[in-house]
Amino acid sequence: EQALAEQAAKATSDLLLEKKAALAQTALKFREAKHCLTEARQAEQVGIREVNKFAKDIEILALAMNRFEPLKNGTLEPTHAIQEAEHLMNLIEGKLELDATLSAALSNALITPILNRSSFTMMVVHQFQDSLRAQIEDLQKQYKTKESSKAALATAVLTAEQVLEIAVGQQIEAATAFTKENDAHDAKTKLVNDKKKALRDTKPLIRKCASSLAELQVELDNFHQGPLEAFEKLQCRTKEAPEKTVTAAPEGEEAELAQDAELEASKPATSA
Repeated sequence: EQALAEQAAKATSDLLLEKKAALAQTALKFREAKHCLTEARQAEQVGIREVNKFAKDIEILALAMNRFEPLKNGTLEPTHAIQEAEHLMNLIEGKLELDATLSAALSNALITPILNRSSFTMMVVHQFQDSLRAQIEDLQKQYKTKESSKAALATAVLTAEQVLEIAVGQQIEAATAFTKENDAHDAKTKLVNDKKKALRDTKPLIRKCASSLAELQVELDNFHQGPLEAFEKLQCRTKEAPEKTVTAAPEGEEAELAQDAELEASKPATSA
């Protein structure tokens, strides 16, 4: 029984290793799916932030263009023109790159009355207008590109979520199978251990019985050599005695008859 139990435990142990390997494989797929989902979500968030930034920059530069128009036309009062030029420069800071010459001459060119502008001042104003318009158009193109990619990023996230969901299901299934097989292995291992313990507990009793049996065998041998042998001899004598008695009886009777005959013969004869 112990051998059969050990064979069953070995079989479940091999099957348990297979289930464990399958569980490890599903865990690996789960981690990969989770990592892919994290990357997809991060990419989507980056795309959303880029779209929002482009939209914000376009809005700011559009506002700058609105402030630029009165300055370009030279229709503002000098004090108001200075304030508007300052606001404009603050708006385009970090949003529009200008070369050093244009950047240095722009503020004075914008606040110079239109009748007092030189050809260089006019060139600065028009060059700034072209740069601002080109930057807005470029931002709008990038915005449209990023906006169109949002759908693809959202689809990638959805696909990654579905893959993760499948991986979770497979991992749960593998974990359930592993737990079931592990419980069966534990039960069979316990059975083997119980049988081993029972065998260990039985060995002292077996040794004690063997010792008692040996003692009984010695006593039986002694009995065969002692009382039983004497009894058998006595039994043999008992069987021989009746035969001798039967054989000796006729001889005694003949002797007795002979003695009686002699006595009769020795008596004196009486008259009739």
